Amino acid sequence: MAFVIGTPSGSFGSLPKYGSMVPMSPCSTPQAMNRYMDALDQRESSSMRSSWTGSQLDARAPDASIMKRKSKMDALHMRTPQGQTLRLRLLQGSVIVFINAGYKGKQFIYEQARDLGVVCIIIDNPGSWSEALVEQGVVKKFLPVDMSAADVEDRIMALIKGLEDEGLAADGVMTFWETAVPLAASVAERLGLPGNSKKAIEAAKNKHETRRLMGLAGLPTPRNYLLSEPSQVDLAAEHVGFPAVLKPINGLLSIGVVRVNDSNHLRKVYKDVIGMMDGMYLSKDGKMGQMGKDGSMPDGAHPLKCQMMLEEYLDGTEVDIDVVMTGGQPAYCVVTDNWPTLEPWFNETGDNAPSLMPSLQQKELQKLAVGTLRALGLKMGVFHVEAKYTSRGPRLIEVNSRMGGGQVRDNNLAVWGVDLVDESLLAAIGLPNAPPLPRRNLTSRSALYFNAQRTGVMGDGDWLAEVRALPGVVYAKPLVSPGDEVTCSDDGLPTWLGQIMCDAPTPAEAVALVKKYEQMVVPPIIPKGEAVPVLKCKLPVVLTEEDQELLLSATPAGQAHRLSMLRDRVLVFISAGYPGKKFIFEKAQQLGVLSVIIDNPGTWSAELVTTGIIKRFIPVDMESPTVVEQIVAAIQGLMDEGLPPSGVMTFWETAVPLAARVAAALGCTGNTSKAIDAAKNKFETRRLMGEAGLPTPKNFLLESAEQLKEAAAHVGFPAVMKPINGLLSIGVVRVETEADLAKTFAETEALMNDTFLTKDGVMGKISDTGSLPEAAHLLKCQLMVEEYLDGTEVDIDVVLSGGKAVYNKVTDNWPTLEPWFNETGDNAPSMMTPDEQKSLEDLATGTLQCLGFVTGVFHVEAKLTTRGPRLIEVNSRMGGGQVRENNLAVWGVDLVDESLLASLGIPNAPVVPEKPLTCRSALYFNCMKSGWMGKGDWLESIRKMPGVVYAKLMVQEGDEVCCASDGMPTWLGQLMCNAATPEEAVALVKEYEAMVDPPILDYKPAAPAEPEPIAPSPQMDMPDMPAPTAPPGVPVANASEPAFAEKSGDQPVDTTPKQAKPSKPKVGGLSAAFGR
Repeated sequence: MAFVIGTPSGSFGSLPKYGSMVPMSPCSTPQAMNRYMDALDQRESSSMRSSWTGSQLDARAPDASIMKRKSKMDALHMRTPQGQTLRLRLLQGSVIVFINAGYKGKQFIYEQARDLGVVCIIIDNPGSWSEALVEQGVVKKFLPVDMSAADVEDRIMALIKGLEDEGLAADGVMTFWETAVPLAASVAERLGLPGNSKKAIEAAKNKHETRRLMGLAGLPTPRNYLLSEPSQVDLAAEHVGFPAVLKPINGLLSIGVVRVNDSNHLRKVYKDVIGMMDGMYLSKDGKMGQMGKDGSMPDGAHPLKCQMMLEEYLDGTEVDIDVVMTGGQPAYCVVTDNWPTLEPWFNETGDNAPSLMPSLQQKELQKLAVGTLRALGLKMGVFHVEAKYTSRGPRLIEVNSRMGGGQVRDNNLAVWGVDLVDESLLAAIGLPNAPPLPRRNLTSRSALYFNAQRTGVMGDGDWLAEVRALPGVVYAKPLVSPGDEVTCSDDGLPTWLGQIMCDAPTPAEAVALVKKYEQMVVPPIIPKGEAVPVLKCKLPVVLTEEDQELLLSATPAGQAHRLSMLRDRVLVFISAGYPGKKFIFEKAQQLGVLSVIIDNPGTWSAELVTTGIIKRFIPVDMESPTVVEQIVAAIQGLMDEGLPPSGVMTFWETAVPLAARVAAALGCTGNTSKAIDAAKNKFETRRLMGEAGLPTPKNFLLESAEQLKEAAAHVGFPAVMKPINGLLSIGVVRVETEADLAKTFAETEALMNDTFLTKDGVMGKISDTGSLPEAAHLLKCQLMVEEYLDGTEVDIDVVLSGGKAVYNKVTDNWPTLEPWFNETGDNAPSMMTPDEQKSLEDLATGTLQCLGFVTGVFHVEAKLTTRGPRLIEVNSRMGGGQVRENNLAVWGVDLVDESLLASLGIPNAPVVPEKPLTCRSALYFNCMKSGWMGKGDWLESIRKMPGVVYAKLMVQEGDEVCCASDGMPTWLGQLMCNAATPEEAVALVKEYEAMVDPPILDYKPAAPAEPEPIAPSPQMDMPDMPAPTAPPGVPVANASEPAFAEKSGDQPVDTTPKQAKPSKPKVGGLSAAFGR
C-alpha cells in the first residue's frame, strides 16, 4: 500500500490526496520562499514559463505579478509531476553542508545532489574517502575536522560561518549518516536553518525516552526497563518477563540486541554484551572494530559503550515504514515487509515491497509510525521507522531520523517512484515535500541476505556469478571478500555474506524468485582451523528461462525432463552405508549419474567399480580429524581427471553432517551444517521450534544426575528419557517415577560409556572386546527427559524444494512396544482424517523450515496427541527400511530420484496422484519370549498367500533373542501386504501373523555342520529391507561381513552370533539396547 497512510485515493487525518496541496513547512518562512521565488524568476526558461500559463497565471488578474507568484506558490505544494519538477529546480544553486559523509557506498547521494544543482560541502574527518569528491567535481569543498573532538560542534559552526565570506552561505545542514544526525540537527538549529530540533532527534535515538514519550501520547508501547547497572537485572526481569530482548538504548544495526529466555540467560547475555560493547569502537570512517587489549583504538574513533534496556519480546511480523514528514504532516508513508530475523541476534534475512500484509494492518502500522514521529516532535524530513505487527497490534521497535540505509532508497524509487534522496534534500532547505505517487506499485521487489551459516574464512571465487544474469535479478552482490573472517549465529552476530535482489509482477513472485535463486548458490566458507581449498566444482544446474516452466511443473513431462538433467553429472556420495543400499547406486547408474563413493578402505562398495555401477571409489579414513581436507583433496584429483562434481550427498545417517560440511566447502547445493546439527540434536530442535511458535513437549536437558529431581518436577510423569543424538531407539525408555528415572539414567550412562561405533558402522561393547577398536568412538551422548506423548505415532516423508514442501505424506505407525518404543507395524496411506494428516504435515514442514532446511528429502517422526501434533525427531535424509518402497508403491514418488535431484540443485516437483496407487501394511514380529531361535523357515507357509509383498526372516537359527520384559525386543521377521484399502492391508497382515509361530527355544541349539540357506521367494526382491539382526547384548565387531538391520535410524548392527550362555538369558535394563 502506497501514498500517505494508504493508497493515493486513501487518506489519514488531514492528509492530502493526489494532485492536492500539502501544507508549507513551518521552517519555510515567507522570506525564504520569496527568495526562492525570486531565484526561480531569474532562472526560469521560456519553456518553463509557458508551462505555467493559463488560469494559474492569468495576466488579466487585477495584480498579475502577485497572482503569478501565488500560483507558483500553490504549484510548489502540488502533489503532481509539475510540482515536483518545480521543487527540484529550486534546489539549483542551494548550498547544503553535509556533516560526515558516511561510508563510500553513499557516494551516489552526493552525485545526485550535484546533478540537481546543489552546491555540496562535506565536513568530515581528515583523510576521509569523501575528500576525493572535490577533485572528481562531485562536491564543491571538503572541510576537515576531528569529528571526535569535544568541541566539534563549535569547530563546525566556525567552518560554516567562514563559508559566508566565500559567498557560500549555507541554505541547509544535514547528514545521511546515523551517528552524525544529532550533531547535524544541533548545528542547523544554532544557525537557524530548517530542520528538526536537537531535542526531538535525541529522543528518537534513545529507545527508552522514545517509549516514554509514546506512552504520554497514548501510543501502545512494549514493557521495558532501563538497566543502569548489573544489580538491576533481576528487577528488570521481574518487570518485563520472558522471553525478552536486551538492547542498547542507542543502537547501530542490531549490535548488542539479543533475545533472552530466562533470568540466567539474561545475566550471562548482559555481561557478555556489556563486555563486547565496552571493547568495540566506531572509527571516524564509520567502521566498527575491536579495541586493543590495552583499550587502544584508531585516531578519531570513539567507544560503542552505551546504556542497556530490557524489553518484552514482540511476536509477529517485522516491517520497515518509510515516512516523509512536511509541516508536521505525513507526505509519504509506505510499509515494507521484513522476513523473520536470525535470532537471537535479530539479523535481517530479507524483505519485500510492497507489503503482503492486509491493508488494515498496514494502516495501523502507518498510524503508529506517524503518531510516534509527532510524539517525538519530528515535523519534517525523511524517516525510517521499524516496527512489528504483533498478536496485540502494532508495536514500535525504533525510529531512525534519516533515510534508511541499504536498499531502502532503491526500493522506494523502483516500487513507488519516490526518491528519498530528493525528498531529504528538499526538506534540508525548507522546501515542502509532496512526492507524486502512482495509482499502484510500479514493480514488486524482494531482497535476500545471505547470513553466514558457519564460522570461518571466506574462500575464493565469485559464488554469485551464476545467478547474476538470471531473469528478474536486479543485482547479486557479495558483501565480503575472499579471506575475510565470517561468523555464524552460534558464535556471535552473523556476517552478511551477500545479497540478491529481484523484481517481479507481484511481491509473492519476487519473494519466490530470490528464494529459488538462493538454492542455486553456496557461499564458500572454509571452517576455522581447516586449511580447506575451495574448489571450482561444476556448479549446480542453473535453469534457463525456457526450462523453468517445464522443470517446475509437477507433470510426467516435467519429471522426465528433470531426471534427464542428471545424466553425466558427477555426484559424490559420502559413505555408502550397508550393502542393502546397493539399489540406490544402481538407480543412480540407470539415470546416468556418474557416482563417486568416498568411504573407509575395504568397504563393500569398492566392488561397485568393477561392476560398472559407480565411476570411482575413493578410500578415506572417515574417523580422521582431517577427513574434510582429505575428501576435498580427493575431489581435487577428480577435477584433475576432468570429473568436476556437481553435488555431494549421503543416504547414511551418521555421514549426513560430514556430507553437509564437504558440500559447503566445495560450493555445492545442500543444507547448512547448522541445520543438520540442529536436527540431530533433539533438544536444540525443540528450542528452535519453540522460538518459531511451534508446539513442543515439555523437556529438560540433563547435565548431571544432580538435575534429575529438577527434571522430574519440570516434566512430570510418565516421561521418556532419550539421548539428544539418537540411533534407532537406543537409550529411549519410558519412565514412570523419579526412582525409575534415576535408575534408568545410571544404566543408560553406563551403557553408553561402554558402547562404541566403529568406522565401519558396527556397534560393540568395550566390556566384550577389552578395548576401544582403532578409529572407533564411544556412543556417549547427553540425555534429556521429555513428557510422554499419548496418541498415534506417524512417519511423515517430506520433500522440500526452495524451502517449500512439494511432497508431504503421512504413514501410520502402530503402537510401539513399550517401554522400549520398538516398532510393531505400519500402514500407508494413513487412516487418519484429512484434517489430522494436514496438521501433522504442517508440523513437519514448519519444523524443517525453522531448523533452516531448504532442500532435500526428510523422514520426520511425530505423534498426533490429545493436544494436537507433536514432534518426535527429524531425520535429514530419506528414511530407511521400507520407506522408499512404500512411497513408490503407494504414491508413485521415488524418494531416491528426489534426493538425487535436490543434491544437484535441480528443483523437485514430484507427480503425486490424487488417490493412492495401492495400500500397504507391514508388520514386525517382535520377540515375545527370550531364548534362542530354533530351526526352520517359519514364514514359508504365508510367503505365497494373496497380497503378500514379502515375508522375511530377520534372525537365523541359533541367534539369541530377547523379549520386552528382559530388554529391548528383537525383531524376528517382517511381513508386508498390499490391499485395496489401508484397513484391508492391516487386516491381512494381522490375519497372516496369527498363522505362524516363531520357534524360540529355551536352550541354544547345536550349530549345524553347514548353515541352511533360506530359499528366496519371488516376493523377496525388495531392496533396502531389514536383514537378520543381532543377538541381545552388543556383539563383538569383527572383520567378517556383518548382516544389518535398519530402522529409521539407519544404523547397522553386527549380527555375528556370540558363544552360547549356560542358561536362559535374562538381559535386564538397557544391556540389550543394541540387540537388533
